Amino acid sequence: IRIEGPVSSAIGVKTALEVPVLTPQSTSYTSILLTWKSVPTASGYEVYGVLGSKTPTTLLATTTATSYTHLNLSPGAYYTYRIRAYRMVGTVKVYGSYTADFQLAPIPATPVINVVSNGYNSLKVSWNAIAGAGAYEIYYQKEGTSDYQVLVLGNVTSAILTGLQIDTNYVIKVCAVRLQNNGRLYGENSAPVILKPLPLTPKVTGTVIDYQTVKFTWTAIDGATGYRIEKLNSESATY
Repeated sequence: IRIEGPVSSAIGVKTALEVPVLTPQSTSYTSILLTWKSVPTASGYEVYGVLGSKTPTTLLATTTATSYTHLNLSPGAYYTYRIRAYRMVGTVKVYGSYTADFQLAPIPATPVINVVSNGYNSLKVSWNAIAGAGAYEIYYQKEGTSDYQVLVLGNVTSAILTGLQIDTNYVIKVCAVRLQNNGRLYGENSAPVILKPLPLTPKVTGTVIDYQTVKFTWTAIDGATGYRIEKLNSESATY
């Protein structure tokens, strides 16, 4: 025989929502992109922000996405952000906890650079134009050293570094700069490119003299002290 006691009263239990992992980044001199990981069972997210370092209480957006772009910001001014997830239970929003506050300032975007040898002692550096930038700076140094040189430029998208050491690797970065009344607003440095200056490639022309003779001529290369001619053996496919 099993004898049962009375049933207990019902107890409501809330399943807490996870706190989103927030990652803010500047995408231009007037915008900041906020991204976060999706929270299981969340119905949406609320994004809060404020100019300055105060606790962000202004609701910027309610969204079901996992990103939000804050536009039309003041270049170089710091903004503070936080978000929280919510789940709809009927018509009621059940909220998770806020993320930690994050501060960030909109700065010029980061250039993508290309570097090619421009001769035995020079390299040509080029990059994409950055919105809002009025100047650029190139930082370069010999690989393995800590001393770098700076080339300050205007609103251009390429420059030639001269006076370099032949056959020596150089580490090169470019930074976009916005010119403002209160000074220069710097973006992040580009990803570094490592390259060494080498003599340029000659342009070769061949002229048949007779059935056994071909004459080759080529453009003179600045800095070259000699030239090497290689002949391909068609049978062995070796030079």
